[in-house]
Amino acid sequence: METAIAKINPSDFGLTEAMASNILKDLPTIIEERAVMIEEYKRIITLNIEDPATARAAADIRKLIKNNRTKGIEIWHKVNKEYFLRGGQFVDAIKRKEVAENERMENALLEIENYREIKEGKRIADLQIVRQIETAKYEVDGTLMPLGQMTSDVWNNYISGVRMNFEKRKEDERKAEEERIAKVKAEADERERIRIENEKLKEENKKQSAKIESEILYQKEIVAKAEAEQKRIQKEADEKAAKAKAEADEKLKTEREAKEKLEKELKAKADAEAKAKAEMEAKAEAELSKSDKDKFAFFLIELKLLTEKYQFKSKKYQGNYSVANQQINKIINHFTN
Repeated sequence: METAIAKINPSDFGLTEAMASNILKDLPTIIEERAVMIEEYKRIITLNIEDPATARAAADIRKLIKNNRTKGIEIWHKVNKEYFLRGGQFVDAIKRKEVAENERMENALLEIENYREIKEGKRIADLQIVRQIETAKYEVDGTLMPLGQMTSDVWNNYISGVRMNFEKRKEDERKAEEERIAKVKAEADERERIRIENEKLKEENKKQSAKIESEILYQKEIVAKAEAEQKRIQKEADEKAAKAKAEADEKLKTEREAKEKLEKELKAKADAEAKAKAEMEAKAEAELSKSDKDKFAFFLIELKLLTEKYQFKSKKYQGNYSVANQQINKIINHFTN
């Protein structure tokens, strides 16, 4: 067993051998007690770290070694250090060496003691990454959510909901795009129909004008013939020609008014279609805003979670975190009041 006390030369501290012996008189008992613990320590560090019993054994011997340090070596150190300054320096040197041995064993045993917790933490961290990758497929950022800590049932329910929301959103987008394309095509078809109707009207007007001009020419020829053949019917022929012209003018006026009426009707129809389009776009915007409202509410919840997520030990970063939380709360209040 390891019962030898660390070799420190007392003369290096201005002490005699007798003075050193007097200071060290109580230490051998403490070192002998630790020697038994060292043997147990050597046995435990060779055991199966996967066995829960190993962790319990490590905890027990660590506590004994800690007591040997805190209630043995360190108390011995405190009592003897008060003897005189040089003696205090002497025992300081011994204490550093002896305590280092205890702490080395304590740290090794603490790792064994906490092995299962460390292993579980790693499992949760790995599961967090796997599940974040899964949520990213559905355009959801899971970095700030405790995905790795969810049970299988909770996770399955959650990812099913995320998947359904994603698929519904994509289906809604597809339908909206189809409706937009159909609307654009309908508008293009309507414009083409109006163009064709306008072309027909123009052609009919041309034919009607040609017919009127032909009729006027015909009347003039009759008048000319009547003047050559019979001057006595000149007045009657003039009146007939004037009447024909008046009727032609009236007909032209009627056709012009009919054309203007048609143009007004087409304009009114175009205005109504534009109004309907604006109303449809406003309705679509309202539906988008309704969807964004829920998304924005979830964003505010995530902001609120940030104010409770972290804990800092230093006053500096505690202050920084407090200031950041105040700004986050102002943002939340701005959008919720």
